[in-house]
Amino acid sequence: MKNNLLYTLLIVLFCFPNKLLAQCDIPTGEPVNTGANMTVLMRPGMISSLPISSRDAYLVAKLADGMIVGNRLIGTATQEAITVWGNDSQSSVKDGASSNEKIYFQLVDGDDLYDIEMATEVSYATQSFSVQNSAVSYTLCVPVVLGCTNS
Repeated sequence: MKNNLLYTLLIVLFCFPNKLLAQCDIPTGEPVNTGANMTVLMRPGMISSLPISSRDAYLVAKLADGMIVGNRLIGTATQEAITVWGNDSQSSVKDGASSNEKIYFQLVDGDDLYDIEMATEVSYATQSFSVQNSAVSYTLCVPVVLGCTNS
């Protein structure tokens, strides 16, 4: 009986569904409209370099701590702009990007998540405009799968 329990425990631990162990979490939530923002214009050369395969693909702007500060549907776009929201200086709660803070981008396309490296780095500055003309580099986030898989 003791061996059966141990065997069952090992199977559960090592054959857990791989989606539950994924390290590639799709960003969720909406950015806060703080009244302070900047615009990132994505020109055709940049948009066409993204690995978009569905109409529902969207780009997320994030801070290093994971806070979402912007998002935009880009699945059918040839040129688009994303608003990046800054921190509300009238509040004691951090709810957006601070001055000169680096902005990170991710592309969500169905179940695929890509880390996007813009050709020109984007750092937050209120009421500024960043134009992205050139191709991006990207990395597909591949979840770590431990144990058994059913593929």
